[in-house]
Amino acid sequence: MARTKIVATLGPACTKPQTLRAMVEAGVDIFRLNFSHGTPALHRRWVSDAREQAEAAGKSISILGDLRGPKIRLGQLADERITLRRASTVTLSTAETPGERELPVDFPLLASAVKPGERLLLDDGKIVLVVQSVDGPRVRARVELGGDLVSRKGINLPETDLRLSPLTAKDRDDLERGVREMQLDLVALSFVQRANDIDLLRSQLAELGAQIPVIAKIEKRRALEDFSAILDAADGVMVARGDLGVEIPYERVPSVQKNIIREANGRAKPVITATEMLESMVSAWRPTRAEATDVANAILDGTDALMLSAETAAGHDPVRVVEAMEKIARVTEQGFPAGPRGLVLPPVQNPVPRAMCEAACQIARDLPAVAIVCLTTSGTTARRLAKRRPRAPIYAFTDKLTTARALNLSWGVTPVHCPGLFPAKTPRSFSVETALHDAMVALRERGAVAMGQRIVCVAGLPFNVPGTTNLVAVREVPSA
Repeated sequence: MARTKIVATLGPACTKPQTLRAMVEAGVDIFRLNFSHGTPALHRRWVSDAREQAEAAGKSISILGDLRGPKIRLGQLADERITLRRASTVTLSTAETPGERELPVDFPLLASAVKPGERLLLDDGKIVLVVQSVDGPRVRARVELGGDLVSRKGINLPETDLRLSPLTAKDRDDLERGVREMQLDLVALSFVQRANDIDLLRSQLAELGAQIPVIAKIEKRRALEDFSAILDAADGVMVARGDLGVEIPYERVPSVQKNIIREANGRAKPVITATEMLESMVSAWRPTRAEATDVANAILDGTDALMLSAETAAGHDPVRVVEAMEKIARVTEQGFPAGPRGLVLPPVQNPVPRAMCEAACQIARDLPAVAIVCLTTSGTTARRLAKRRPRAPIYAFTDKLTTARALNLSWGVTPVHCPGLFPAKTPRSFSVETALHDAMVALRERGAVAMGQRIVCVAGLPFNVPGTTNLVAVREVPSA
């Protein structure tokens, strides 16, 4: 299997249990639940079936809940379809009862937010308007790029500083149901603009008694300006190229993608590359050459995971799509040497854990070792190892289920959940050797390693204290 992780979106096309089972066996590591579509009852069933089929396949998977966020949309148009012609003038209205020829907008603060000269992009940028004037709840705009328009299409305001709450009432409801009824493993926040948006989501999770990793979706121009702070605040990021490609010129998307991945890797944060990865396979039987190259380049950039959206949620053959993604990823990984690609490491207060991970990967390469085993509480050690792209597989042993599920997102990491691995009160008879011995025996019993093979082990003392990685050792797999 490929070491790059695969995220597949749940939807009507993949709700049959046998389809979910086949997708897991083909390489899915994480199922994405898109709260923009479907009902709570459907969501519960999809998640339950996905977990059940993964368990039947003997694989640990995670569920990523993707909150809809404050998406601005047109309301219901008077006609089924209208045509906006270049150089004509159009009026957008947030009034409760818009005029017959006005475009209704579901964002009440539109008129107070925009200024003359700013652009409004409709339907993913297919139509471009330029604000001319504002009059009460109405915005008059000139059509710079025309086209056909239907109801409920999205509106992007790339040049407007929107002071929107990152969590809508729907998001809060979806989050509560996701935590309490579906036990989400990860949460993605849409349309992040500032680091404070992440803090707000964390406070909401805290109220629900949940400690779930937060993935910041980078899809706003404003997010790029505050990216460093957002990256510090979040547990990981997603390069959401759909809306991002509307907010910024399309020719900038490739370089922005590479910069986001490079910075995330430098801070040992997992990163997902998303949107139109294999879009043609919604209806086609094989990806285009350009799509295969796009997937491969994201892997070479250093992404941890690749995301499939409509391809699996609404495509005609979700299993074939996953198989194609896994094949491209696996062959790409085999065709290039191991080791970090362009890893830029920022200064840190405690350089010891990072140095230990660097040493472990170097030793595993030189021996060579058949595996790297780490004992981890928070998962940070495993993520640091993964960013160095060692050839040896990484097995992360942890006593925390939340950590194990989160590590399903990290490149090349196989999480192993071991309850009681780190006793709350470590007895005198317990030692790092005991834990490492048990870990190696567990791997031998599952057929991952064989007796006498060498393994590089990474751990920290004292036990159960995050951030104390200070031990690297070479051990041979015992017979018992």
